[in-house]
Parts: sequence; C-alpha cells; structure tokens
Amino acid sequence: MAKFEGCIEACGARLADLDAGGVAIVVVRSESEEDIRDVVKTYVHQSDALSGLDYDPASRAVSGKTFTMREATSFGTLKKRGFYGPFTREDLPRKQNHDASEDEASDLLVDVLARAVNPNDALEGAPILIYIPSPDYLGQADAAGLADGIAHHARYGREVLYLLKQLAIAKRHGRHRVLVVIGAKPEQTIPALENEAYILDVAYPRDEEIRALIQEVYEANDWSRAPIPAFIMTNLCSLFRGFRRDRIRETLQVAYAHYDDPFKNAAAPLVADIREAKLQLLKKTAGLTWREPHDTRPGGLGNLLQWVEGKRMVVAYGDAARGCGIKLPQGVLATGVPGTGKSFAAEWVARTLVTSEAAGATFHLPLFQLDMGAIMGRYQGESEERFARALKLVEAMAPCVLFIDELDKSFSGAGTGGENNASLDRIFGRFLDWLQDADRRGAPVFVFATANHIERLPGELMRLGRFDEKFFFFMPTGAEVVDILCVHLAPYAPLIEGMGDDGALQVRGRLIESIAPAFMHAALAEGKFVTGADVATVVKETFQQLFSDALAALSQKERESFASADKPELTFAVDDVTRVLAGKLADTRVYGDTDRDELARYWLWASRKNPRNVSDAEPVLPPTGYDRYRGRFPWLPVEGCTNLSSADDRAYRKALVDGLQGLREIDRYRDIADLQEGYDHALAAALALELFDMVGAAGRRHG
Repeated sequence: MAKFEGCIEACGARLADLDAGGVAIVVVRSESEEDIRDVVKTYVHQSDALSGLDYDPASRAVSGKTFTMREATSFGTLKKRGFYGPFTREDLPRKQNHDASEDEASDLLVDVLARAVNPNDALEGAPILIYIPSPDYLGQADAAGLADGIAHHARYGREVLYLLKQLAIAKRHGRHRVLVVIGAKPEQTIPALENEAYILDVAYPRDEEIRALIQEVYEANDWSRAPIPAFIMTNLCSLFRGFRRDRIRETLQVAYAHYDDPFKNAAAPLVADIREAKLQLLKKTAGLTWREPHDTRPGGLGNLLQWVEGKRMVVAYGDAARGCGIKLPQGVLATGVPGTGKSFAAEWVARTLVTSEAAGATFHLPLFQLDMGAIMGRYQGESEERFARALKLVEAMAPCVLFIDELDKSFSGAGTGGENNASLDRIFGRFLDWLQDADRRGAPVFVFATANHIERLPGELMRLGRFDEKFFFFMPTGAEVVDILCVHLAPYAPLIEGMGDDGALQVRGRLIESIAPAFMHAALAEGKFVTGADVATVVKETFQQLFSDALAALSQKERESFASADKPELTFAVDDVTRVLAGKLADTRVYGDTDRDELARYWLWASRKNPRNVSDAEPVLPPTGYDRYRGRFPWLPVEGCTNLSSADDRAYRKALVDGLQGLREIDRYRDIADLQEGYDHALAAALALELFDMVGAAGRRHG
C-alpha cells in the first residue's frame, strides 16, 4: 500500500487528523476504480487508529471490531457483503413490502452521516470510513443519468451534501473521527464541496512500480523463478508507461493465458499484446495517435540533424543528467515552406533519440501525434477536458516525442478574443504553461511542432523558453535535391539493374552517377524547383508507371503466374527509370511552379526575422544587399547578373529573364556538380525575379 502514501500526504489529507478526532473529506480522482479502491486500502492501513484491521481484496471488505466501512455505489445501492459495523441490513428503514430499494439504500447513507454528525452519537466514538465511488451519488448526475433511473440522487443529494458540510464544520471542534472518500474521474470537481474537500489525483505508475507489478505477476505465474533479463524489463517498462495498475496486471495475466511463456524470445508475444493495448488506449483518448518512427536519415537538413545528434546522450541517460543538475531538451519548432520535410524529420527524430541502451538493445522514444482538430468539442469545457487528458497521458508515457503538425492552423485564432475563440484561448494558455513548466512537470516530453506560416502564431509562443530551438525550412538546394532523391530511390534500388544489394554508400554512389543527373537535367530544362514532398511523389509515380508498363507487356497467363509467385521478381533498366522519372517530373506541378510568389513571401519573412536555417545553404539568397523598396539585388550568382546596381528596372528584369533562359541550356553542364550549381543559380534568379515583380512595383509606387 505504500505506493500511494506520497500522494496522500501531498494532498494534505493526513490521517493524523483522524487520530486527533478530526474529519477528512477526500475526492480521489482517477480513471481506474481499482486505483481509487487501492487508495482506500492505503488509508485503512496508514491510520494508527485503524491498526489491526484486515482488508480482504477478494471481497473488498474491511473487518475489525472498532471500525465501520460503508460503501455507496453510483447506482444507489449498499453493498452488504463483507462490510462490518454497528449497522446491518436490519437497520434499514423498511417499506411495507420489506424490499430494500434504492431509496432505502440512500436513507442508510443519510442515516450514517447524520449519526456521524450528531455529537451525542458519533457512531459510539468509533472511527468510520465512508466510501462513495461517484459524485453522481451526491446529486451530481447529468440529464442522461437521471433518465436512467437514478433521479433519487438529486433528491438525496442536498441532504448528503448538507451533512458532509456539517462534518467539515465539526472537524474544527475535534469531536469526530470520520473519513469520507469520494471517487471521481480526472479533472472532475464537486463545486458544492470545493472548500471542504481535499483533491487527490492518483498518478500513473512510474518505472519502479511498473517493475514491481511485472515482477509480481511473473513470480506468481512462472515457477522457474529465473530472473527477467534487464533489457526485457527496460523495454516492458517503457511500453507500459501510461497504463493504469489494473491494466498492467490484466495485460500480463491475459498474456499468460494465451502463451506458455510470454517472456521468451525477448518477450515478443507480450510486446505485441502491450502495443495493441496501448493502441486501444490511444483510440479512447481524443486527439492522440501513435505514429511509427523511421530510421531513414532525411536528405539535407544538416543543422537540424546535427542539433538532434548533439542531444542524443542527454535524452538516453536522462536520469543521470537530471542527477547532475542538467536540464533535458524540451523540443523544437520547425517552420517554413510546405513539403520540405518537417514531418519526415519529426519521425526520424523519434528514432534517433533513445530512452536507454542495455544489453546491446536500443530502445527508441515512442512518437505520439496531437491532433487539435480532434481535441475541439461542441460542448462547453469539453475541449479543455480532452486537451488536459491528452497531456496527462503523454506525460505518463514519457519519455516520448510529441508531434504537433501545423501548429499555425491549430492556434491561429488564439489571443484574438471573441466568444467563439474563448475555448481555444483557454487551451492555448494551458499549452503555453505546459511548455514553460517542462522542468517542473518531471515528465521528459520532447515536443516537435511544425508550422508553415509562423507569422500567424501568437507572439507568446515564440519567446525563449517555449522551445529550445526554431528551425526555418526553405527550398532545398541542388545538392540537397540529389540527397533527397537518393533517400527516396534507395528502397527501389533492388528493382534497378546494376544497383545491386551492396552497402548503402555504394548504392548511393551508383544512383548519383546514373539517375540523379537525368533528374537534375529535367528540373533545369523544365524550370522545376522541387521540395522533398515533390521528389517523393515523382519517384513513387515513376515506379508505379514502370510496374504497370512491365505487366502490360506480359500475356494474361504470364501476369497470373507473376502475381501468384511467393516473391515476384522484377527489374527495370536504368535508361527506362531515367526516362520515366524525367517525364513524370515534367508532368508534375511541383510547389516551385504553383506557389513561387509564396516562396518569395517565405524568403521575405526569413530575411526580416533571420531564423536559424535548417541547413547552411538555405535560403539560397542571402538577405544582405537586398533593396526592400525596389525588390532588387545588386548582384546575383548568375551569368550576366553580376553587376546590376546601376541597371534600370527594365534592364534588371531582362537580365534575370536572360539568365534563367541561359541556365536551361543543358549542354553547358559537364557533371552532377555543375548541375547542382546551375540549379542553385536558377532558383536564385527565379526567386529574385519573383521578388522584383511582387515587391519592386509596390516599392516604386511608394517612392
């Protein structure tokens, strides 16, 4: 029972008050009724006045000559079995038909409370514990509950609440020894008792208690008594975070019922059951989903990757770091152009940051996504309750990575006032406090948030202390496009003739030598400036087309034979891959085509705010030397555009157009390095032209 003593003392409901003849009313809040009952058992065993009593978990009974325990259920009935004291069923006020109805059960609770309050009776001076599992029994039921047959609660609620208040008053006179425990759901309150009751929130079990629960069930079911390997115990503790105590026991018992030895083969059967149970838990929590991280290193993004690698040891050995007084990293905010790999990077971060390394096994952080759209509810207070519950569950599952996608859309209306945004404002305020209190909440949650339009975010979110670092994602450079292309081609390498199954570096070298030049040629010839999402889409479409063409060339019988094979074998010639890849790129409306003016706006924002770029090469154009009023650069790294300071507007624009046209001449490039440089020059010239057309005209009118 000692597992709850700390939280009981923290809430101030000390049982020494009872020993001194006092009264305590405690509201115990938890999603698990079993946890609430465990708290009741802890109270019984903790009190000196109640020493020598025995609590029987099977019958949920407390026995003893000087102690009375009463339990009123949320259905208004009194459970007689196993509860002892001066009052038995014969003390119930009987109706003519001698049927103990719900009303009579309520009469008993009122009678017990009335006698406890009476200074001349006080239940003959014996300490008494009254357990009420739900506030509904105090007349707090909603309309649906009343319709289900518990309308009598509302009638008796006033009497019960009045007597509870009288008990609290009597406490100050030191005449009574009564403990009232009221079970409630998380975040639930009893306004009528807000001044009289203590609030006790039952926390999720931490690693030490999870280990004890696993060991307890293991020893009860495994007669070999062989110790559980350390790395298996570490993995199970990580997976069980966020489970209530009864759910942990239940999952372990079910595993023993299904498998002869659920701890064999690195506890693979048990791990599968826990993952399924955790998925079910997340499905019941609005706004939270579990995402599987990947170990594919993103292309480009050098500064972000280096920053995350630098935090890896601090997270992996978080307990030791905290013991040395070192604070853990709390998260990053990734903002910038859509499709440039922000979400992809979040999944890689969860795979890179690890919780522990034991016995040669590495345990990575779980990745949970918070969906603000699913958090928002239609009823008053519903959204705030869902948000609080989601954050509490995330903390219980820590250490973990919390991924919040498109933060600008989630909180774009926060702080603007208005009745429609009141709920969002409250959620936003709580989110800010939660971010700021990372050190005090004791739950190492690494937040990876993304935003496309950071200027839409409230200013409070941007100040120091909310996130450790903010990274700006702009259009990838030529070298980064090649890097991204190799990342997305790598899974298809076994399907390409000549790629082989060698190491990743050898495959990458062959891809850069044979396929990347054709892609970069097509990008320059078509004037395509691509994001990582564009590259991924083009590669996917390419191999779908190659597969369709290959099967279309077969006869019906050959297709059926191919489809029925255990492991179908199919390869494509490099020339066919490069041809289809270039064609798909030409046919695809990439982001650089459709939203070039949006790219210019992103560049303007970055030039004003000067955020930390996600790679050293981004953005392509440096903000220095830019004429904001005329939308012009005095020079550009493009042939014919190196000295534009004295050119008039018409000559400036013509130089940019001619420079872009010259960069499209494919014969000028000798190797992949030249292609990458040409791509960068073309991107710079196109962006400069867009800035001149968008900003320059307004600046000239202003002048």
